[in-house]
Amino acid sequence: AYGLPAGLMDEGEDIMDAALRELAEETGVVPDRDTMGVDFVGDFYSSEGMTDELANIMVVHLRHWQAVERHFDADEHVESAWIPWKQLRDTHITASNSEIAILHEQIRRMRQQ
Repeated sequence: AYGLPAGLMDEGEDIMDAALRELAEETGVVPDRDTMGVDFVGDFYSSEGMTDELANIMVVHLRHWQAVERHFDADEHVESAWIPWKQLRDTHITASNSEIAILHEQIRRMRQQ
């Protein structure tokens, strides 16, 4: 299965801190908060009526970042890689939250043309 970085919030953690922690853990990327851009796409239930899990979807635009060591939970089997935008769009993504973020970014890019 292919998807974008994601994860759960720790107790007392806010949405942005959780997102940036997961990004660092899964990709080794720590953005410079002063220069990054963030699109808050929305918050969505993964299966409304079936679960109360609310996913906060955002797209982080990196300008400057630092590389750090990745840290996975013992039960996580994750590989990460940078891929070109076209390759990402051509990849069969089955994670709905990832697809929401990708479609949001595609619309943003189309509006800039």
